[in-house]
Amino acid sequence: ALSNMVNPATEWGSSTLHTSVQWLQQLPQCGLLVQFDVWADTHLAEEMAMLEDSDVAIEDLRQVDIRIKRCTPEQELEVRRFGGVAVTGRRGQIVVEYFLDSELYNKLPSMYNKCPAIHVKPCLFTSSMTDLATLGCVNKAAQDGQEFQCHLNVRSLQDLKNYCATYRTFLLDMSRSELTRTEKMVEIDKSLSKLQTIDQAIACLYNSIHLNVVKDGRYGSCAVILQANDIVNRCGGLRVACSEKGCNRVSLAVSAEAACTLMRGHQLPPRSFAPAMNVLRGQGAGISNLHKNKQGEKYVLLNVPPSLYRPPKSFFRLTGSGVNPLEATKMSKRPQKSRSFFQKASQRLASGTKRKSTGIQSLVLPGKP
Repeated sequence: ALSNMVNPATEWGSSTLHTSVQWLQQLPQCGLLVQFDVWADTHLAEEMAMLEDSDVAIEDLRQVDIRIKRCTPEQELEVRRFGGVAVTGRRGQIVVEYFLDSELYNKLPSMYNKCPAIHVKPCLFTSSMTDLATLGCVNKAAQDGQEFQCHLNVRSLQDLKNYCATYRTFLLDMSRSELTRTEKMVEIDKSLSKLQTIDQAIACLYNSIHLNVVKDGRYGSCAVILQANDIVNRCGGLRVACSEKGCNRVSLAVSAEAACTLMRGHQLPPRSFAPAMNVLRGQGAGISNLHKNKQGEKYVLLNVPPSLYRPPKSFFRLTGSGVNPLEATKMSKRPQKSRSFFQKASQRLASGTKRKSTGIQSLVLPGKP
């Protein structure tokens, strides 16, 4: 932001200088919005425990305040020792202080001279890439885990609505602060258009959460997290993706979000979405991270994920009891011999009899025994 390179909505043609200053002014008034994406298969006990621990830790972030202070010459050595960050307080109220030198601190808006507190506004959205009905592990515990995911998504949706209401007030106040009437009307129109897009995205997210119920191991939609990412991105928030291993499902989720950002920022047609995701998942940093973490160049998944998070066919393999539905479909289409054929063959092998000759003589090549 201090380098004037912030563009939260990643919209083509928008001024990064204006959006950077606006984002710095937004933090003390609205707070810092942070979205956590937790990919967890709740039918597994260790991943269910991870999700519960993440919920408790993220709730504690609501008690964290951030303050930005000027670093004095007397504090310079002490600040460098701790990397420019100082943490004080207890679990109920934690204050994180960031110290900047005078050159960077002078670039901040004038409101930072009073050292305002920036409140952290966390929200947690969770989903699973595993279809329990395909794995055949639908039980009461698995459905309870999916209902817990639904509860977390509903609660986070309300937190996101509350932040968007505060952001609406801030954006309209900033638009009315323009000097001339013409500039004021132009900024108000831009703000109303942006807020209308956010409202439509919230309505889609509400439908994705509430219109999908637990039934036969199929709950919700993986698009929940992607839709939440879009809203948080437009509001200037931060996003953190995590899973048990942190390399397979996170890579697939981040590549889907990057493809959406690429399409929105460069106004690409919808047909470019799938090819862009395949390129991001089959080349570049995604494969490099897999090689570092897993010593291999394939995504290791429990089950074939939905099409939105499915890597190219040659770049993933299944483990455990998961069955690849694509391969199962191909095998089901192959002509299979009747069971009586195998029974007769086993009887001939047991009795030592040979099959009757079909009149076809074996071909012996010259020079071969």
